Amino acid sequence: MARKLTFAVMALCALAGTGCTTYATRRFTLANLEGSYERIVVHSTNGRVSLTCGEVQELRIDGEKRVNGASFSAAEANLDALEVVAKPDERDPATLRIEVRIPETLNHLSPGADLVIKAPAPCAAEISTSNGPIHVANAKEQAVLETSNARIEVEQVRGSVVARSSNGGIQAAGINGDLTARTSNGSIRASAVQGACRLHTTNGSIRLYGAGGNVQADTSNGSIHLKADVPADAQITLRTSNGAIEASLPRQLKGELRLSTSNAAVHAGLLHVPVEIKYQDEGDLRAVLNGGGPGGVTAETSNGSIRVDFR
Repeated sequence: MARKLTFAVMALCALAGTGCTTYATRRFTLANLEGSYERIVVHSTNGRVSLTCGEVQELRIDGEKRVNGASFSAAEANLDALEVVAKPDERDPATLRIEVRIPETLNHLSPGADLVIKAPAPCAAEISTSNGPIHVANAKEQAVLETSNARIEVEQVRGSVVARSSNGGIQAAGINGDLTARTSNGSIRASAVQGACRLHTTNGSIRLYGAGGNVQADTSNGSIHLKADVPADAQITLRTSNGAIEASLPRQLKGELRLSTSNAAVHAGLLHVPVEIKYQDEGDLRAVLNGGGPGGVTAETSNGSIRVDFR
C-alpha cells in the first residue's frame, strides 16, 4: 500500500516552432510502504536515481516527475499519466519493484522522473535508468547499476558491484566483493575493493587504490594508476594507449613480469624482489618474480611510459 503526497507543480512556457510548449514538473512522495525488503529493483527513464540504506526508520521515495504539454492543463494531464509505481514483486515478496511508467503517447514530450529512495536497512540493488546519474550507498549482497550519458557513484557495498555507463564516469569505494565497471568517454575511480576488479573505459583514465584480488584494467587515450596490496598469486593486467601506466604492488607477487611500450621507457623497482631477467631494453622488460608462480604483472601501452614499483 503506497500513499502519495504532491508538494508542488511548476510549469514553464517556451516557444517551440510556431506554438507554445509547457514544461511541467511535480514533486511527489511515496511513503508508508509496507513490508521488509531484501532487494530493491528500479527501472526508470530520463532521470536521476539515488538509493541510500540505513538512515531512516521506514522506506520512503521522494522524487519529481516532468513532461511537456501543449498547454498548462495538457502538461498537468500528462503528469497524471506518468506513473511512479512501487510494489512487491509478485514472485518474490522480499523484492520491491519501483518503476517509472511512461505511456508511449508521451515519449516525444521529454518525460522523465528523478527518484530519491531511502531504505531502513541495507539491501541488494538493481537499478537501470537512462540519461541520469545513479548513486547507491550502503547496499549488501550485490549492486547492479546501469545508465547512459551519466555518472555512477557507489559506496559501502557488502557484496559485489556491476556498474555500466556510457559517456559518464564511474566511482566506487568500500566494496566488500568484486567490482566490474565499464563505461566509455569517462574515467573510472575505485578504492578499497576487497575482491577482484575488472575495469574498462575508453577516452578516460583509470585510478584504483586498493584491491584484494586479480586486477584487469584497460582503456584508450588515458592513463592507469594502481596501488594495491594484492595476494601473491594475483594476476595484474593493465593496458592502454596514448597514456602512462604506474603501479605500486607488494614485493611478494609471484609470476611473470611483462612491461612493454613504444616511444617511451619502462622502469621496474626490483631492488627488494628476487628476480630473473629474461629480456630487457628501453621499452620492453620480461622477467620472473620470486621464482615464478600463478600470478604476475602485464602492462602494455603506446606513447606512454610504464613504471612498476614493488614495495
